[in-house]
Amino acid sequence: MEVAPVTTNNQAAWDPLGRFEKPFLALSEERDQLLGRKEVADRLINQVPGATGQKHARFDAGHFIQDEIGDTMAFSLNAFIAENPRK
Repeated sequence: MEVAPVTTNNQAAWDPLGRFEKPFLALSEERDQLLGRKEVADRLINQVPGATGQKHARFDAGHFIQDEIGDTMAFSLNAFIAENPRK
């Protein structure tokens, strides 16, 4: 399945992400048929400058990832915050 292109419908939201330089972490689910696709996560990670060098992860979870692996998500977020002190 091909990743949908950025369109005029979402361009206004997509463009600012290309300028977001604060630390950015992408945690995604592998079993979500749309948002969990690796191509979707990679496009987001590649669009956001602050995503460079972060410990992005994909998990064996569905669309409601926080309900399935909330503890794992919390651990990942806490580690991200600790590794990226406020500047």
